[in-house]
Amino acid sequence: MVNKRGFMRIVEASIAVLIIFSALLLLSSNRTAGGGESLADRVESVMNELAQDESIRDSVLSPSPNINTIKQKVEERLGNAFEVEVRICNLEENCPLESFPLDAEVFVDERVFSVNVDSSSFTPKKVRVFVWRNT
Repeated sequence: MVNKRGFMRIVEASIAVLIIFSALLLLSSNRTAGGGESLADRVESVMNELAQDESIRDSVLSPSPNINTIKQKVEERLGNAFEVEVRICNLEENCPLESFPLDAEVFVDERVFSVNVDSSSFTPKKVRVFVWRNT
């Protein structure tokens, strides 16, 4: 029974190592995927790029907007890990997503596109982007 103290120190050291390891594991699991940038930040930066692109703005404000061009630009920027849907509607309208995955979290961002100051017609449109992870 002389080695009882040595055994207790080994048990204490093992418990301390387990506590430190679990704390490190818990802290590392809280980091966001994709280099520390959240999905909201990524989609917002894509929407800012779309808003500054003259050809995209002209397409959105035209009588027959090309949704596929906008969708392709968003998909290029976000990568293959996400599914993207785009809706364009008038400012007063609601832009719902008719079919969406029931088992996924859907992130939604929207931006208002308007004409330049020197234009004669004022018909702003709303572009709403729906993003969720591929399953």
